[in-house]
Amino acid sequence: MESALAAQRAGDFAAAEAGYRNAVQIDPGDPDAVHMLGVVLLQTARYSEALDWLLRAADLTGWTWPSVRHNVGLALVPYLATAGLPAAIRRWADYEAWKAAPDDVPPDAAPTVSVVVPCYNHAGYVAAALASVYAQTWRRVELIVVDDGSTDGSVEAIRDSLPACPFPHTFVARDNRGAAATINEGLALATGRYVNVLNSDDRFSARRLETMVGRVAAAGACWGFARTGFIDSAGNPIVPAGGGYLAEIAAAVDAVAACDTVGYALADFNVAVSSGNLFVERTFALELGGFADYRYNHDWDFCLRALRLAEPLFVPETLYEYRWHGGNTIAGSRDIARAEADDLLRRHHATACAGEPCQNRFAPDAATWRERHWLAAMQSGQGALVPVNVLRTLARGVALDVAREAAAA
Repeated sequence: MESALAAQRAGDFAAAEAGYRNAVQIDPGDPDAVHMLGVVLLQTARYSEALDWLLRAADLTGWTWPSVRHNVGLALVPYLATAGLPAAIRRWADYEAWKAAPDDVPPDAAPTVSVVVPCYNHAGYVAAALASVYAQTWRRVELIVVDDGSTDGSVEAIRDSLPACPFPHTFVARDNRGAAATINEGLALATGRYVNVLNSDDRFSARRLETMVGRVAAAGACWGFARTGFIDSAGNPIVPAGGGYLAEIAAAVDAVAACDTVGYALADFNVAVSSGNLFVERTFALELGGFADYRYNHDWDFCLRALRLAEPLFVPETLYEYRWHGGNTIAGSRDIARAEADDLLRRHHATACAGEPCQNRFAPDAATWRERHWLAAMQSGQGALVPVNVLRTLARGVALDVAREAAAA
């Protein structure tokens, strides 16, 4: 096993395969050997044989190993890619027509947008965030600032900035309750038709609200988001390059157009990036119950729940500036954030196969997209997060189909 693993890591898949086959001969019931043989076969694009060995590994482990379920999902991708394709093509045509069609009921000529700024210990950035609101070309704005028990002088920085505010504004300072509770308090105080959160260390571009009203509101969409840019602690632009978290975000946002729908892009990755990038009808946000109390992923959780009610509109212009300064919440623990995100995605997939009706006819849901839904999950590497009974049924169905075709040939 050690020799086979070394060969596999070195890219010598023939030697790795031979090693794993020897290990399986010695102990046919060793789930690790059976699994790794399936992985090597998968890496060399022998999908039907890989699926056979991976299913054996799944049975040997009682389907309890996430790594095995993940690889079973990857082995299913080439088979799910063509399943139900005619129906998916018709759904895509409907989706493209929906995006292109004007709304039958025109929105308010000049809706008010409530900007909610939750602040916690961002004394060095909050004045710049507020200044980006004051500079908006859209002038039907109300500003709501809620300080969440800051201890670094943020309250004083906010009070010093507010006299320059050209819009009606409300300021609340109180004890710490967390990000989600602070945003929800701002939502409850808002009166505008639309709400846009602005995190106190980020910035709006000057045309942010004007553009979002012109695209999202004018299209009659309940919610939407734009492309995100990145700035450093001094406010200078960052161009993500190489590896790292920002490069991962940028690549995911660039891939939105390649996904079946914007909803499926969000089901793969939080391409909205931040709660501050969400432009939402206030009544829609309240219907959803606002933001749930997640430390790292309250914005992504909001998006996944919103997808069941309405499809978002993606504005490809860079209208939100996400500041990367080392003190970002997500920088605190990527592992904990990933575990929290996995819990959200497990719930999303469980809901997607529960048969509950969606108001959004393009929702990333198994009833709507059938095999295409599970293809998207497996392509995203989420096989371990799909309900075990669904994954098992899909895998066994594909294995039977492959066996029938082989017998017929």
